[in-house]
Amino acid sequence: LVGWGILTPATSALGSYSPGFGAVGFGIAMTLTGLVFFPPISFYLMFYGMSATFALCAILLFAHHSVAMFACIIFILGLRNLLVRADALDHANLLVREDARHYRKVFKEKLAESVEVRQDIEILKAVWNEVMTTAAVDGNKRQSESFATIETLFNACDLLNPLFLLLFRRHCERSGGEFHSANVKGEDRALQKVYRSYREDWHLLTDLNRCALVFTRFDKLTGCLRAISDDPEIVLLKMGKHKMRFDEAYDVKISAGYRDIQLCVRIDTAWTREHGLDKVLCEVQLHDHLFYNHKTTGGGHAGYVTRRNMLGQ
Repeated sequence: LVGWGILTPATSALGSYSPGFGAVGFGIAMTLTGLVFFPPISFYLMFYGMSATFALCAILLFAHHSVAMFACIIFILGLRNLLVRADALDHANLLVREDARHYRKVFKEKLAESVEVRQDIEILKAVWNEVMTTAAVDGNKRQSESFATIETLFNACDLLNPLFLLLFRRHCERSGGEFHSANVKGEDRALQKVYRSYREDWHLLTDLNRCALVFTRFDKLTGCLRAISDDPEIVLLKMGKHKMRFDEAYDVKISAGYRDIQLCVRIDTAWTREHGLDKVLCEVQLHDHLFYNHKTTGGGHAGYVTRRNMLGQ
């Protein structure tokens, strides 16, 4: 409509230039439409969509020199930015690869420590399978539709967070772990995920409330997992095997070598039901201390964030 319906008639007085201007209008309209509906590929739309538009314009104008030159300039700028982006991605991937090698080394050394470590991991796997088949409930990993707006969801998470942290601090410390609390995820990062990864479906934000439970031994981690599953005030959502990352069969490429356990939970008490908070999904991570220390102080998370931002995730 913009290209052939408006620009072309408006430039019809230009004679042979008219189809070229029509192509530009149509190409710009398609590029802008793509930016609205496909924001993760906006880089390619801006540079290569526009380059193709101007190249088509040049062809329609029988390779008119001024337009062809414009098309070449846009294409060269796009190519330059693509190369810069590729270089940054290589750097970010290098950071992640180094971290992945470190994590593989840590896990290999832990397995070699003693037969007991391997046995503890096998027991952990068995408890995980038991919890996921008996204690956990079926359900979509998605916030309830009762939250009509993202503001309503954030308000609920803010209200729930103190109780959420208190419950899991208790389980962590009783099991001999080290508890790491977190504020409700910031709006900036939450909206990044909504637009970059969730196609604007904010109900998929299930980690606004989160915490980390860190253990020096796998038997303590297993005890904590069992205690969480036995707590009547905590509802566990069934998770796939890829969330139990201490299994040797787990594909570490998914998480750049990192291993932990991730749980999705709801807090079900009389108070949460009264305030409509019993439907809020929260994320709980159970870590080995060597993995967690490298992630938080050794640069592991920083490299992950760099790569995530470069990929637009």
